[in-house]
Amino acid sequence: MQFVKATKQMSKIKLAITGPAGSGKTYSALILAQSLKDNARIVLIDTEHGSAALYGDIFNFDICVITPPFEPKKYIESIKKAQELSYDIIIIDSLSHAWAGEGGLLDIHDKISKSIKNSYTAWKDVTPHHYALIEAILQANCHVISTLRTKTAYEIQKDDGGKTKPVKIGLAPVQRDGLEYEFTTVFDLSTENHIASVSKDRTGLFDGKYFVISQDTGKQIENWLISKIQTPIESSSTENKPLEVIEPKKSKVSIPTKKQIEKALQLLSNDIFSTEEQEKGNEFLETADKESVTRFIDRLTKLINERRILAPDNEVKYSEDDFYYPDVEEMEEAILN
Repeated sequence: MQFVKATKQMSKIKLAITGPAGSGKTYSALILAQSLKDNARIVLIDTEHGSAALYGDIFNFDICVITPPFEPKKYIESIKKAQELSYDIIIIDSLSHAWAGEGGLLDIHDKISKSIKNSYTAWKDVTPHHYALIEAILQANCHVISTLRTKTAYEIQKDDGGKTKPVKIGLAPVQRDGLEYEFTTVFDLSTENHIASVSKDRTGLFDGKYFVISQDTGKQIENWLISKIQTPIESSSTENKPLEVIEPKKSKVSIPTKKQIEKALQLLSNDIFSTEEQEKGNEFLETADKESVTRFIDRLTKLINERRILAPDNEVKYSEDDFYYPDVEEMEEAILN
């Protein structure tokens, strides 16, 4: 029996590149893939009418074209097949079609809504398809780079008179709200000179920087992944020796800032959350560390956005007997765990 120290080498990076048309998402994805691993076998899942093939004389990669309807199961089948064929890197260009494309999740939701005459309950049947696709990406035993189109994002806010109105808050990926939190790093591209920045970066390599994605970008990520060496711990299978347990070094627990707690409480007080959810959230915040509160704020923001979509005028009275809350189970799990 052999135990090995957990290292980043065991991880397969999951990256996202977002941007409007013409920002260079496909080209940037191919540059990253080519530089992430020397002599990597790359496959690109193309939903853009095979347009990635135009880069065939610049990059060495295979292509798998998905045509409408852009059902999540087509993406899942392509990802599984790519793993069976031992590709090192999968590029999904673009993941937005699985949400807003012909036959995507929004189309599926629309058809179910019309058949049962209840758009709220329809999400109960749609959400599992979305999660199955995300799990296929996250559980893939190879690197995955997904491109996402962006759209103008709005948030429903109350004015001084108490009336709600949509307020433009920037650009957001064309996908289900909160999807970006699933990736290790999210690169946001602009059409002006294809400048990249990051909206999320667990590597810590690109925070606060503005740059053009190049081969050096991929090499930095590769070096980050292999910066630690696995240390085997041998255990004899012929001797009945008790397993030695080595206690991990205890790190200082980071205390959340006052600003973080105030932000979390402000989000939690939204009338979209039930009294029970608010109580559980308050209990969670009493003992949570800084990192947990950060994730909790992200989760609350995502849930508020999703539930606002269901009731943008904020006039619907929420009742479990009336319709299904998307992700309410996960909300409770996030609070309790």
